[in-house]
Amino acid sequence: MKNEFKLQDPGEGIHEVEILEIMVSEGDEISEGQEVMAVESDKAAIELPSPFAGKVAEIRVGQGDTASVGDVLMVVEDEDAPQKAEAAPQEEKRADGEHDAPEDQDAEGATEAEEDPSPEGRTEEEAREADDAPSEEEQDTGKDGSDETGQEARDSDEDRGDAEGRDTGGASEEAPVRAAPAARKLAREKGVDLADLKPSGKDGQVTLEDVQEATGADGARAEDEADRDDFGPVERQRISAIRAATARAMTRSWTEIPHVTHEDAADITELELWRRRQPQEDRLSLTPIIAKAVVAVLKRHPRFNAVYDGDADEIVLRKYWNIAIATATDRGLVTPVLKDADRKSARDLGQEIVALARKAKDQKLGKSDLAGGSFTITNVGAFGGRGLAPLINPPQTAILGVGRARIEAVVTSDLDADGPPIIEPRMILPLALSFDHRAIDGADAARFVNEIVGLLRDPVSLALET
Repeated sequence: MKNEFKLQDPGEGIHEVEILEIMVSEGDEISEGQEVMAVESDKAAIELPSPFAGKVAEIRVGQGDTASVGDVLMVVEDEDAPQKAEAAPQEEKRADGEHDAPEDQDAEGATEAEEDPSPEGRTEEEAREADDAPSEEEQDTGKDGSDETGQEARDSDEDRGDAEGRDTGGASEEAPVRAAPAARKLAREKGVDLADLKPSGKDGQVTLEDVQEATGADGARAEDEADRDDFGPVERQRISAIRAATARAMTRSWTEIPHVTHEDAADITELELWRRRQPQEDRLSLTPIIAKAVVAVLKRHPRFNAVYDGDADEIVLRKYWNIAIATATDRGLVTPVLKDADRKSARDLGQEIVALARKAKDQKLGKSDLAGGSFTITNVGAFGGRGLAPLINPPQTAILGVGRARIEAVVTSDLDADGPPIIEPRMILPLALSFDHRAIDGADAARFVNEIVGLLRDPVSLALET
């Protein structure tokens, strides 16, 4: 029996995934629960276990394909299923016979009674059928006694038998076409029947080259023409599931949320000197320290840790502080979440950020790692730039962007001070807060950023605050 392994919704309202890796090949024997594919949604990369045991008869997707919920990923053939199905009726029949026989009658007696051809052993209905049935002579000659008619009947019976054999036995013996996933994908796109191709791969597998050869020169020319625009050659790149999800979220953010960005800079000279006094192996990065400062200020300004509900005309204030950290990966931007950041030290947050960044790089982030963020920090300082205007991560109401800290010449004396102005080298950190103007006003944003700047400027205050 062939079982179709369909993509089920892994949760979180996911509608489609990208196939990252196929861990088995057609013809492989797999067990129930064995992980057979790695897929990536807009939430996380996960490995899919097979719900069936048996032989992989067909793989209908290829690496890089996008599959929607309900699509068939592969077909698994349970070779024991026909035998089990045939054995079940026989066992039921035997059980029925034993059940119907009298208690003082053994199995042998019951069998003899069933096989008794005498009239006494037949029911009235069976006797009537026997009387109505033609005799052996009539069967051989037909009603008119003609041998020709009997021969035609026998020939017709043989033809029917042959046809039934072709319809049943032949179909069940036909093996599925073995083909590489990439070959299947191209064959579907080009309308090529894999059964018509002569396989050149190992163990009779149809390869991508076989399908490409079957498409002919016309197919190649069509592809070449498709890879050009009016001015020259172009290349079309399929985006990852994460990139597609980011595109949808950012489109929603920009079209639905009225953004305003408030910019400022924090003098972190004292904080940086403190950091440099720490042993290299224990030295914290700026991100967990900024996260602790943000949490402290969020508690005094709850609308920055909220959701704007336009349908109900309400602002939903969140009573938990989960800080999402924007993390760049080769496949796109992800935002793993530091859960309950208010209950953890800066050092704890630093270790968690490192662990989540490693999981993001290895595509091992789970749904729980990415869910529940109430405020986002995006730190692009490692990549350069003096500042940015970040887009809010819906349904949050604000996001803090952090640029690269630089040593700058800063005038520290007042205008009416005697003597020449005092100029000192100071470490300056650019900050940019984007906020939802439906829930937050500009004055609120200015006060929010001022408090963050004050905590980052004075490490003692920051330590006491957090």
